[in-house]
Amino acid sequence: MKSSLEIKIKKAKLQDEEEIVYLIHEALKDNQGFFLPLSPTLENAKVFFRMEVIPCLINNDPVYLAYKKNQAIGMACCSLGVNAAYALSKAVALGVLTTTLPEFRNKGVATELRTEMLKELKEKKINTVLTDISSNNVASHESCNKIILINQLELDIISHKYECSI
Repeated sequence: MKSSLEIKIKKAKLQDEEEIVYLIHEALKDNQGFFLPLSPTLENAKVFFRMEVIPCLINNDPVYLAYKKNQAIGMACCSLGVNAAYALSKAVALGVLTTTLPEFRNKGVATELRTEMLKELKEKKINTVLTDISSNNVASHESCNKIILINQLELDIISHKYECSI
């Protein structure tokens, strides 16, 4: 699955911190991909990187960056840490974040990033991915549905999240 752009996908490393924090900070500006209502501050982007992304990088979990020329335009990250922490009935990957810069959205970048992650997960014998997608993130729903259809994957909706104002 190729995007409509000429992009390069590479495995992220700890040395990519500045680019990853920038992408997280940009995603926070419209709360794209986050399960918490995080304020779009650089400090929140740095904390998210430390709490969510660094463990994935250290554990060599699937974390990928998309580049257009020499600019990081997107990232995708999933965690395999729960498999070491818990006795699970099956190995799973937890989606952490997939995002692209606003001007590169709806061009197949996230689909290409997710496809690369799935390849690595298959190599690691991980056959289940659990992820949250905001109900208003139509592009992510479409990207995931496209991957499911092309790869003939099974999809189960296993939960609904609710937010109640009290």
